[in-house]
Amino acid sequence: MSKGPERREHPRGPAERPLQYSRYLVRLPVVFRATAAGADRAGVGWTCDLSESGMRVELDERLRPESRLTLRLYTDRGQIEVPARVIWAGRPGGLESGIPHGVGFTELPPEERQRLHDLLLPLSMVPHADIRLPLQLPITCQRKDRAGELLQGQTGNLSRAGMLVYLPHALAPGTVVVLSLPTAKGAIRVDGTVTWVEPPGERPPDQLIPHGVRFNFLRWSESLLLGLLLVEAR
Repeated sequence: MSKGPERREHPRGPAERPLQYSRYLVRLPVVFRATAAGADRAGVGWTCDLSESGMRVELDERLRPESRLTLRLYTDRGQIEVPARVIWAGRPGGLESGIPHGVGFTELPPEERQRLHDLLLPLSMVPHADIRLPLQLPITCQRKDRAGELLQGQTGNLSRAGMLVYLPHALAPGTVVVLSLPTAKGAIRVDGTVTWVEPPGERPPDQLIPHGVRFNFLRWSESLLLGLLLVEAR
């Protein structure tokens, strides 16, 4: 469950009083481009928290403090591209985590600042961490308690925590499933639990049935593949 916003200061100059921005728990896929020692580097990661002045982000490689980079956030409202610098880099927290970095935004263009503001404004009223992005792909679903029985369906949206899945048969909440998503590098297989299913009276007959699925455990390598999948879809 998301915590309340955290207050962070953002210096505007030696003679000015620092501005304070609320930082919210937000998990979105992000692509970074950095230049170090004359060489360009690029990769994929996930945001951990976000404000109008900076964010904490998990990346697949360590960047040096003071490195300059460009970050592109993929949101349900489109892309937001921001210039930034690395303030600190930490250590991975375990199999589920990438390398955490703290970054501050630099010279944010007015139009990108407005997009960022519009993204964060709803979070100030209804906090939530996982923003699901639309994604329509074929998917295979298998119940863990019924080996061999495969359901062919389609995704509706995806986040780092779970997804919306349309299936030909209703699965009861609490059912543990294995989901398989196709990618250019092979299928991504993740374990999940059905959290809800649309009641029979609320869906037309002979159509796929919406299910909400929460992921049970994602290794960092799987999170990266899901992030890359969302980026490539856009």
